[in-house]
Amino acid sequence: DEEDLKRRLLELSVLYETSNLLGYSLDYNQIVSLIMQALYKVLHYDVCSILLLDFAPSGEIITRINKPIKEDLTKDIQSNIIAAIMPFIKRMITAEDIRINIQKNYKDEDKIDEFKEMKSFANIPLIFREDVIGMLNVCSNSTNAFSRNEMTFLHTLANQLSSHLGRLKIVKDLERSKIKSLIQSMTEGVIMMDENNQLEIINHAACQLLELNDNTSSEEIFKILKEMNLDTTYDNSLKQGKTFIDKAVIYKEKSFSVNVSPVTDSDKNRLGTVLVLRDFTELQKINRIKTQRLETIAKVNLIIKSISDLKNLLSVLMEVILNVANADTGSIQLNISKKLLTQVHSNFPDKIRDQYKFKTGQTISEYVAKTKELCFIEDYINNKIVDNSPKILIDWYIAIPIMVKNGLLGIINIARKHSSQKQIVTQDDLNTLSTITTLSGTAIQNAIMYQETL
Repeated sequence: DEEDLKRRLLELSVLYETSNLLGYSLDYNQIVSLIMQALYKVLHYDVCSILLLDFAPSGEIITRINKPIKEDLTKDIQSNIIAAIMPFIKRMITAEDIRINIQKNYKDEDKIDEFKEMKSFANIPLIFREDVIGMLNVCSNSTNAFSRNEMTFLHTLANQLSSHLGRLKIVKDLERSKIKSLIQSMTEGVIMMDENNQLEIINHAACQLLELNDNTSSEEIFKILKEMNLDTTYDNSLKQGKTFIDKAVIYKEKSFSVNVSPVTDSDKNRLGTVLVLRDFTELQKINRIKTQRLETIAKVNLIIKSISDLKNLLSVLMEVILNVANADTGSIQLNISKKLLTQVHSNFPDKIRDQYKFKTGQTISEYVAKTKELCFIEDYINNKIVDNSPKILIDWYIAIPIMVKNGLLGIINIARKHSSQKQIVTQDDLNTLSTITTLSGTAIQNAIMYQETL
């Protein structure tokens, strides 16, 4: 239903954003903070604690408290997470040994309503390459606070957290020579300066992004940093021992997101500075396209809700679908008296549409009526599962079922005539078309009922 769709869209949006941010973070505090923020957007927990074994001498518990709770309850939660991890590790740890980091996300005046107990909680071990490197705990004062879907989302983010913390653990444990090998294999552009601000390594990805060669000097790097207006950020990172995340810069007409991070050993001695560059020029274009599509979906939703005449509604929907898909032929069939009848089409009458079928003789719309799932036949001319002998050649064919309460209301058929300039249909295109079709289903049904009432 609509609520499930909204929830799923929220989860996917949070996962997409968090994955992008985690991908180039070299600070474990930043990673933990991102995970806690992402979890709260979906789960709305009261307390989240993450126990890390390898990022402080004896371990560290980072706790985010969103509502005031008794101090003894905070200690109980910490004891709980320690007890939960003990069966997985080979050494004893106690709360006295572990560094405690508490982040209060509420106002002091709210303390009059302090919670005295937690009625729901979940512990998930953080596993990286079969080793337990920590534990994730969420608590709520509500009974049965976390649904099955939320637990699935929790496990997904726990896996992401494990993966990225494990990556940091590798970097922390490797010798400098191994770090160089790792940096060379990274897909992001990475530049590492040593403790004397001399270029230690620049990987192939960074050379390609900045149009440099392997013989680049330290002076050239600092010249580029100045052109990017990153020289001050670099100096501040040195002075403050601080990581700067997502500095947006433009260099040679490319848009970059840059992280500047100090590298230290276990004793906090500076080993150098790492710069991670990610080219998001294309990502910006994709985001613009996605924004335009969301606006289109919103407009379509308003339009179709305002049309009660079935014929007008289907005509408008046909035009919108063809524009979004950049297609030139299509039809909308409705399930009337258990038979699919074409109600509106654009250069796609039944005698033409029926030519597009599988080797078995079953038409594509008949197949979709049976499976009730979207069918996308790409590279139609060369596709071996379909009959390749229609009179009009096409590049691709999309058939989308119009569903209302698990019942088949109709089918939208879209095709693009064969052209030398083929336009690829992406998964985002299919998702947009599916969303518009879903939004249209109820409106079509209402128009049918309105027509029957008249």
